[in-house]
Amino acid sequence: MILSYERVFMRTKIGQIVLLFWLQFCVLAIPQDQVIKKIDGLIDMNFANAVFGLVLQDLDTGVIVYQRLADTLFVPASASKLFVAAAGLQELTARFRFQTKLKFNNSNVQSGTITGPVAIEFNGDPSFTFTAFKKLIHRLKQAKITTIKGNFILDSTTFENPGLAAGYSIDDLPWYYASAVTAIIMNENQINIAITPGRQLGSLATIKPVGRLSKYCPIAASLVRTVTAEESENICQLQINMEQTNDLYFTGCWPIGRNS
Repeated sequence: MILSYERVFMRTKIGQIVLLFWLQFCVLAIPQDQVIKKIDGLIDMNFANAVFGLVLQDLDTGVIVYQRLADTLFVPASASKLFVAAAGLQELTARFRFQTKLKFNNSNVQSGTITGPVAIEFNGDPSFTFTAFKKLIHRLKQAKITTIKGNFILDSTTFENPGLAAGYSIDDLPWYYASAVTAIIMNENQINIAITPGRQLGSLATIKPVGRLSKYCPIAASLVRTVTAEESENICQLQINMEQTNDLYFTGCWPIGRNS
């Protein structure tokens, strides 16, 4: 839901390192030892307190042209997405397309009325949007369906439970990086929240949903205090809880002077 400045900064700097390597070694043909020295310098300057491994390999020759802590074991984190994407591409092929289907029994249709259930079968399309959902519903109107006398079913049975992997922290569940596996995905299953700290320390921050889907985001309560940046980082952080009714409860703290 909130992408911290620190994460954006780190992604940008790592991207600069990879770009530097590509420009100087692959395009400008600068000697490898000079490129290695420059990359090491960038890493030491920007990540003095961080530890990460990096291996760059020439795909044509198979030669390792740069490595840093290559044999050190790390928690894979988001790097595992690369292997998931590669496996999906191999098994499903590049021609695979997700299909979200609107289903009903034609024998139940008479004079513009469906007598019986109507179902939308979701299949985990990560690119499916609220606009696409409305277009799918609009097909009922195009078929001259005006009335449904039956249940409207959102079918999410494509994927089996549990949707959360073992080891997930309950405190992380409201955040984007701990979202559950589900067949129903719409607008990446995320909402945007605007947080405005109070003008004085100790006062309550203002929290409200923003964007086209804001009216579908129920905020049940907000008890977020305005604190100093140091207190927000080290003592009292923002906490979000979501009830089974999809109501959001905000507690904790937010730093003064920082809108997000």
